[in-house]
This record gives sequence, C-alpha cells and structure tokens, in this order.
Amino acid sequence: MSVEYVINNIYRGCSHGCIYCFARGQHYNSSDFTEIHIEKDGLSVIRDEFERIAKPIVVATGGLSDPYNPVEQDSQLTRSVLELVNEFSFGICILTKSDMVVRDIDILQKIKTHSPVNVCLTITCAEDELCRIVEPYAPTSSQRFAAIREIARQGIPTGVLIDPMLPYITDTESNIRTIVKKAKDAGAGYVYTSMGAIIEGEGREYFFKKTEQHFPGITDRYDRQFGSSNYCQSPNKEELCAAFAEECERHELVYGIHTTDMITKDGRVFASILLNLSQNSAL
Repeated sequence: MSVEYVINNIYRGCSHGCIYCFARGQHYNSSDFTEIHIEKDGLSVIRDEFERIAKPIVVATGGLSDPYNPVEQDSQLTRSVLELVNEFSFGICILTKSDMVVRDIDILQKIKTHSPVNVCLTITCAEDELCRIVEPYAPTSSQRFAAIREIARQGIPTGVLIDPMLPYITDTESNIRTIVKKAKDAGAGYVYTSMGAIIEGEGREYFFKKTEQHFPGITDRYDRQFGSSNYCQSPNKEELCAAFAEECERHELVYGIHTTDMITKDGRVFASILLNLSQNSAL
C-alpha cells in the first residue's frame, strides 16, 4: 500500500534543534528555523483537500516539521488533523521524534478500526548523552523508546527510523546494534536505516558549526572524505549494513536498509516505505 497525501501545512519550523536538519533555512526562507509558525487556516485547507479525495487513502505527516513540536501540547493542531483523518476514514502514517504522540493513542485506535496506522519514531542515538548533542531539544532516545513501548502495548503498529547516519559520530556498530535491540525490547515491529546524511545549504554551515564544538576536527574529516558532496555516506557502510541486518534477524525484526543514495525527500515515497515495513511486520 502507498501513501497518497502528505500533510505539510500544520507547522513551519521546528524547535528540536537537530544539528543535522536538512530543512533548515532554505526550505522556509526564515532566519530562525527554530521559531514555530502555525499555518493560518491550515485545518480548513486540509479539510477542503480531503473533501476532494474520492477514495479512502493513507496520509502522512512528519516530514519537514515534527507534528509533535512542543507547541502542539497547547495548540493540538496535529490532534485535530488526526480527528479529520478518522472522520474521512483515511489511514495515517506518522513520523516523529516526540513521545507526545502517545497522547493521541485513543484517536489512532479509532483510525485503526477502519484503516492502516503506523507510528514511526526517529532514533539516531542509542544513548541519551549523544542524543543531547545531535538532537539537543528533542525528547531523549530513552523517552522515545518508552513511547514505542506504550504505543505497541496499546496495539498500534510502530517502528524505528535510524536516519540520518552521521559519519564519524553515530555510524558505529555498537550504536546500531544497541538501537535495534532496544527497539525490539520496546515492542517495535520494524527498523529502517539509512547509511548517511544530507548535509547541504545553510544546514551544512550550521552542522559543522555545532559538530566542531563537540568533535573538533570533524569538518576537515568530512572535507577529506566527502569533498563538496551533499550526501555524506558512512565509509563503513558495508560493515554497518551487515551488522544491522544480523541484529535485526537475531531479534526477528522486519527491516530495511537504504544504501544507494540519500533517502528520498519525496514524503509520499518515504512514508510508503515505512508503512509497508509496518504492515509486513504484522504478517
């Protein structure tokens, strides 16, 4: 099954502060990407677009801006979108770094009675200490694993996305194996990983500014290894792919590996990959 509609007009900007975010700057024409803007009439626009869709579909959210940014706690726009999804008998695929998603389990359970549901938590670091460096204002990895545990306990299909894979920072066998094990322990049905990171535009400058504070000399290492390439793939990808596959098979997890190039920026294609992994994990 494929995702046919991506919701990108709820929030603009993101306050998670991830040092690697490729959506920073040029995607929003904003000098302060961490400033959250609520899209005017966003819900009305979504309703109008839903009404023009003649068949049941699966929609996705969580591409350029996390649908569970902290402002969601009060605004509840994402929750309102889920209520619309349920009203129109559509399915939903959510990608987030926030444990706030557990708040909406009640609506997700309603959607699940008539359509596919998938909740995927992005987890790039096995340990909170490293997570606090690369994703400083997002919920910690341990909080996200706890969210997976609760989502799975409530019968909602869920999995883990390991993306990006940051060369010389997160691209270690130990990090990958530990994430997979913790995903299994928490009740995830699948894990999907990339083997690199998109480092481009204004995001590139920000990335090296932040990484040099914690990993001195890393800019030179990237320059030597990747030059001006916007996609920086781990030099250890063959070994890491083998370790990832081995660990997933050991824990009987459905898995996927994206190795040939950067993970697509087409939200429909990407969400469809995660949705199909989720559905395969239920077989």
